[in-house]
Amino acid sequence: MRPVKILLVENDPDTLSLWDFVGESNDCLLLCDGSLSAQKHMKKINYDVDACILDLALEDGDGISLTEIIRRNESIRSIEKECLIFWFTGYPITKTLETMKAELRVTEIFMKPMDPITLINRVKGYLVGASATA
Repeated sequence: MRPVKILLVENDPDTLSLWDFVGESNDCLLLCDGSLSAQKHMKKINYDVDACILDLALEDGDGISLTEIIRRNESIRSIEKECLIFWFTGYPITKTLETMKAELRVTEIFMKPMDPITLINRVKGYLVGASATA
């Protein structure tokens, strides 16, 4: 059984360095600093991740567009198990965002700031629940 793989896409260097620290003790965490690097990395590993935590405000794109790309590629590649996607934002959650969340099958929207270990544990909780129902 392979370890759980969680991709985090965050472009703030200070936040990313905090996540890098969390990742040192957590072999499941893959870090990317933007939409383009995430797309390259996902393609390289054939979209084989269990969950993605996407910052909604990226310098080279946004988490919503990246979610659409991930969903489209899962479909093209006939991925058996859909990746759980989580959005991570400091912006207020609007009705429009909630509608997009439902349309793109986003599991949850997390609000910044949030302790990285707490966030990872919440995501892992969803993954345990998803594997129990599969």
